[in-house]
Amino acid sequence: MCGIGLRVDFGDSASRVHDALEGFDRDLRHRGPDAAAFLWGGRAEATRAEHVTSFPRTDRVRFGLAFRHLYVIERHPRAVQPLGDPSGSLWIALNGQIYNHVVLRRQLESLGHGSRTGSDAEVVLAAYTQWGAGCFERFIGMWGIVLIDLRRSELLLARDRLGIKGLYIASDPDGLLVASEPRAVARAAHPRRGPDEGSVRTFLAGYPPVDPEATFYDGVRALPAGTIARYSLAEPAPPVLDRYWRLPPQGAEASGIPYDEAKRRFAEIFEDSVGLRLGADAPVGCLLSGGLDSSLVAATAARLRGARPRVKAFSIIYREPGMSEIPHIWAVMTHAGLESHTHTLAPEEVFDLVDRVVTSLGRPLLGQELIAQYCAYRLAREHSSTVTLEGQGADELLAGLPSYAAVRYRELFRSGRWGPLGRELGGVAKLQGVTASRAAWACLVGPLLTARTHRRRASGYDWLRTRGRVDRRPPRTLDQYLRWLVSTANLPTVLQAQDHISMAHSVESRVPFLDHRLVELAFSLPSEYKVGAGRRKRILADVAREQLPEAVVDRRDKRAFVSSARWLPMRAFGDQLLDSVAGSQSRGIDAVDWPRAEDFVGAYLRRRHEDAPAVWRLHTLARWLATFD
Repeated sequence: MCGIGLRVDFGDSASRVHDALEGFDRDLRHRGPDAAAFLWGGRAEATRAEHVTSFPRTDRVRFGLAFRHLYVIERHPRAVQPLGDPSGSLWIALNGQIYNHVVLRRQLESLGHGSRTGSDAEVVLAAYTQWGAGCFERFIGMWGIVLIDLRRSELLLARDRLGIKGLYIASDPDGLLVASEPRAVARAAHPRRGPDEGSVRTFLAGYPPVDPEATFYDGVRALPAGTIARYSLAEPAPPVLDRYWRLPPQGAEASGIPYDEAKRRFAEIFEDSVGLRLGADAPVGCLLSGGLDSSLVAATAARLRGARPRVKAFSIIYREPGMSEIPHIWAVMTHAGLESHTHTLAPEEVFDLVDRVVTSLGRPLLGQELIAQYCAYRLAREHSSTVTLEGQGADELLAGLPSYAAVRYRELFRSGRWGPLGRELGGVAKLQGVTASRAAWACLVGPLLTARTHRRRASGYDWLRTRGRVDRRPPRTLDQYLRWLVSTANLPTVLQAQDHISMAHSVESRVPFLDHRLVELAFSLPSEYKVGAGRRKRILADVAREQLPEAVVDRRDKRAFVSSARWLPMRAFGDQLLDSVAGSQSRGIDAVDWPRAEDFVGAYLRRRHEDAPAVWRLHTLARWLATFD
């Protein structure tokens, strides 16, 4: 909900700190358009100025903290951060939301802590004073937190359990830089940071990241999710890292609980999660795609909020019949009593928005779905919804995609569990209305052939200069695979993109499925509760059946936001594709042989190959490089 920028300078250079804070204020303004404030401190003092963009010029300054504020739960000027405790020796900048701050405030008041504001940042200050770093285990929410403890001359950074909100860090010869977006850190560093070649190579090969803390900027890294980092403000020293939360241990699902009890607990935690995330002084809406996850979030929000005012729902739609989600969107709208707002996305707009989206995102695009998301958040802001709820995370927790479920089927096959495998494939065949042999091919063989085709293509890219092996094969069991998706391969990238793209429109995105209580429950459930009876996300579908129209729960044709192969006519934009790649030849990135990349794009336009995804990756990389500064 906000933007944080911090500069620590062990040379006590006021000018370096001043320049960094001015840059942070400029680069993070979209994250907090409602107020700006700064903490301008030396070795043992700190002063605060509200709504200013200039600072006192002093000879020696050790650190500076910039904050851009988006009003979500507290509008009083006293709540503008950086916020200090009554003694003025402990300061906080909080990006995100502690959803259970009201309950914690009452508990802290009973322990003798006072309240000056209604903000959750004040609760974090009191909780840290009372419980130390153990306070983070008591929070329900999403956060990137900077705490400056002048008594101990210490800087503490903390990130929420799943990494919904980010903190990005870089060091330079003079000190430390921290910000809510990696691009802001890269631009504030001296010298400015260029592209990270390893991230570029993995991206161009079409593989998921192998390092969840890496960014596309050289030397700029994310604080790991569920981690606290302590830095000395007195002298340069490596940070002390403490991982305060992890996924439940492997094998936790073996104990299991009865299915009906698991379903009851899942529904109970999910409803509480949605209810907590409705808490805001600003208007709250929902993103609605027509799929199961977003539909259940929107319907639950509408039921908990009540009839008036109606919850607004924001949807991206398409003119093409093969892409239309309108029937399912309207079914949910009517059933839940939502107020509908839609935007029709055309191919021309996709290409027009590439530069804006890659700049907001801070990296190139694997596909076009992030452009659709960008338009959805823009639509929410146009209709005065500062906060949105959405269904992100359910697929990774509960094996929501066919390729995820295929891991379960292969696991049964390799272990020789023919009876369960036969029942699963029979269930798939019945639900999909196909023969058993076709279901077996689709579930077992098809995903392997798709992965093999991708590996063969990637190994043949003569324009991609690889160092070492790019291909990373995922784990073999469903539990291991979902852990990999959540911790490394998919969710960290998805959450970073969601944060940056929503905040580009000054919208705070909230994700009820990633409440840590729900995540812990999901990873304690047997695999057959996730992929079972021929269904993906089995337990979620059964929970949703009590709240959603049957046509939405049992649909068999859910599409992604955008299908590049069947919807976006890439060759119609051939001039743009060639111009962007040709214009990048002077940009000096070692991962790409640009003349050969131009030949590759030209061959695609002449229909010599059909690798449209790789052409799109090259195009968006070129546009990201062009908008780098």
